[in-house]
Amino acid sequence: MALTPLTPVQQATILALVEARRLDVVPADVARATSFLRQSEERLNQLPLLTRTERAFKTFLIIDLEDQMTKMRNMPAPSPYTSPEQQADLERLGARLRERRKALGVTVVACAEAAGVSRVTVHRIEAGNPSVTIGAYINVAAALGLHLVVPILDAPAAEPATITVGDYPGLRTLAWQTDAGTTITETEALNLYERGWRHLNQEALTDHEKAFIQHLADTYSNGRLLV
Repeated sequence: MALTPLTPVQQATILALVEARRLDVVPADVARATSFLRQSEERLNQLPLLTRTERAFKTFLIIDLEDQMTKMRNMPAPSPYTSPEQQADLERLGARLRERRKALGVTVVACAEAAGVSRVTVHRIEAGNPSVTIGAYINVAAALGLHLVVPILDAPAAEPATITVGDYPGLRTLAWQTDAGTTITETEALNLYERGWRHLNQEALTDHEKAFIQHLADTYSNGRLLV
C-alpha cells in the first residue's frame, strides 16, 4: 500500500524532532499514524544534517484509542552508571514509595495521574530505575503525601594522630609497661602526661618533648594540662 504524502504540519513535526528530539501529538488514526511513523523514519534517515549519533535515535508509537490521540517520542535515555550502593538506595526509595501507595490503596494509574507522569514511569520509579528524572521521583512522592529529604552526610572522621612512645623519653618513663616502638594516639599521650605529671622529672625533659606537651595542651586541653 502506498504511503500518503506528508502534510506541511507533519513535515514541520519531523523538523521539530530533529531539533528537539520529540514529535508533537497528532490525531490518532491507526492507519495514518502508522504511515506517519514510517514516513518520519524514512525522512529522518534522508536528512543530511543528522549525525550518526542522531540517526541512532528511534521513535516509538503510542496509540491511545480512548483519548483519540497518538504520541510519538524518543526512546528513553539509557540509564546512567550507578554504583551498587547507589542502586540499592534507589531500590529502597522505590520500595518505600510502592509500600506507601499500596498502604493508601492508590492504584498505579491514579498515582501516575496525580503525579503527572505515565503509568510506566511509576513502575520504573518503584523499581528504582536510575534513568527516571529526580523530578518524576519527587512528583510521585508528593502525590503520595511524602517529601524526599536528602540528608547531608558528615565528613568521614580523620584518623587520630599517633606518636611513638620511644620518641619522648619522659613519656617513655610514664608508659614503662609498653615497648619503645609502641604507637599511641595524641590524646592517650596527653592522658599519660596528666596522670603521671607529678612523677615526671620535668627538668630532664628535652625541648622537643616540652614543645610536644605544649602542642597537646593547646590542641586538646585549652592550652593547659589538667594536673
